Order: sequence, then C-alpha cells, then structure tokens
Amino acid sequence: RSLGTTDDTATLDSRVGELQVQLDRAHAQILTADMVRKELEDTLEAEQYTWELRVQDQERQIGELQADCQELSREVESTRAQWKEAEDSWLRGKTTPRSLAGGAKDNDDTTSQLQQKIDALERERAELQGCLDEALKELEAVDEELKTNGGSTTQGAAVE
Repeated sequence: RSLGTTDDTATLDSRVGELQVQLDRAHAQILTADMVRKELEDTLEAEQYTWELRVQDQERQIGELQADCQELSREVESTRAQWKEAEDSWLRGKTTPRSLAGGAKDNDDTTSQLQQKIDALERERAELQGCLDEALKELEAVDEELKTNGGSTTQGAAVE
C-alpha cells in the first residue's frame, strides 16, 4: 500500500481537521477563562477598595465616638464635682436658718437639675459606648472578612 492513496489522505485530512477543531475549542476555552479571571480580579479589586473605604469610615466614626465619650466623661465628672461642691456647701450650713428655708428650695432645685443632667449625660455616654462597641465589632468583622476574602481569592486564583 502506498501512503498517497486518496483514502489515506482523506483520513489524515479528516483527523487533522478534528484536531484543529479541538485545538480551536481549547484555545477559546483558555481565552474565556482568562477573561473571566480578569473580570473576577477587577471585581475583587473594586470590592477591596470599597471595603477599605468602609474600614476607614468606621475608624473615623470610632475616633469620633471615642472623643465624644471622653468629652461626656469629662462633663459627667465636672457635673459630679459641681454637685458635690453644692452638696458640701449646703451641708456646711453657709446659709442662715432664716434663709435656709428659701435656700433649701434653691438647693433642692439645683440638686435636682444637677441630678437630671448627670442622668442624661450618663444615658448619653452609655448610648455612645454601645455605638462604639457596635462599630468596633463591625470593624473586626470587616477585618476578618477582608482576611478571609484575601485568602480565598489567592486559593481561587491558584485553582484556575
């Protein structure tokens, strides 16, 4: 048999054609996979940037809340000091017995006002502390998610 027969040539041409189609398909799959990988990388990069902005915003908010808490703590301490001073003054009896009746009412009003202010400041401080705690938890969750996403992205890229 000679290699130049028409049947042999047609068989070889057919086989070469099949292999060329398979090669073209494989090449198309590679290009598609590369496009998907690039799209996923771009999406990941955008999400990381978004999370970084969120983390920065949360850190800024935490700083503001901490400053507010410190200011409220100072106000509470100042109010307590004023209250203690007013209470000591009243107990020392700086007022005469005659003015004590009128002064007692003023002191009661002042004491009541100071107590109300202290209560309001303590409630506000507790609320701000709760917000601060919540913001810290969110920041920790975001940080953990960034760590988790960073690790899974690396593994996902290696698999492809």
